[in-house]
Amino acid sequence: VFMEAECYEAKLDAGEGNILYVGRLIPAKRPQLLIRGFQQVLSQLEPKTCLEIVGDGPELVLCRQLVKELGLEARVDFHGHVNDISSLRDIYSRCLFSVSAGYVGLSVIQSLGFGVPVLIADDEVHSPEIEACKSGKNCIFFEARNEIALGDGIINFFEKKQLWLSRRPELSLFIRENYTVEKQYFRSEALIDKQMKYIPLYGPLPVSVPGCVDGWFEMHNKFGVLPMDEILQPAIDYSRNGFPVSEVIAYEMESNYKNLVEIPGFAETY
Repeated sequence: VFMEAECYEAKLDAGEGNILYVGRLIPAKRPQLLIRGFQQVLSQLEPKTCLEIVGDGPELVLCRQLVKELGLEARVDFHGHVNDISSLRDIYSRCLFSVSAGYVGLSVIQSLGFGVPVLIADDEVHSPEIEACKSGKNCIFFEARNEIALGDGIINFFEKKQLWLSRRPELSLFIRENYTVEKQYFRSEALIDKQMKYIPLYGPLPVSVPGCVDGWFEMHNKFGVLPMDEILQPAIDYSRNGFPVSEVIAYEMESNYKNLVEIPGFAETY
């Protein structure tokens, strides 16, 4: 998510404190729930407080329609897909906290990297990044799929605004020490042996968690019953024969075409 030099806490501008969503606009992320939860507590927020939505996806049209139906056009800003670090830092600097109304993904690492805490649904099938989320320290959990509980979480953040602002350096430091590209990369002895100074942003090397494949074989040695070539055969078949591309993968490939097309073999394969 970050090169280490890019991971510095965002400075909240005086008098500002918006609410932020960053991620794909898909049903599993529940962006419409967030909009409804925001609307529930709007009267209790400062008149200038806005919900900022960064991302694109199949729910975008429905989200825009919902914002219009609820009369929130002046309080909800749609930024579309943003991947420039400087632009993201500017957006995070306007926001007191971010929200994951559905499952947690990589965006939670990004948010904490900027020193911005997260409001998170408690009962979702979260991605592994949920391990970085410590209740009461860098996030608040709310009852999943409950817009009233989400609204209560929003109010909770604003009631403790100064506390969360004071924790920004601590939150950002936690990510720099544990989750930047460099920290993840240098845990892989195989890559260190290649004398690389940092992990590439694109290509085959950053695809998997360092040590992941070795971890499979370690688990297989301890607990496995089937032969490894039989276990891996479905993945091998997909690699050789292709597979249906999901909307998320198709979107990311198209968005990063200019970077990916230079990778040897990528254009020929995909």
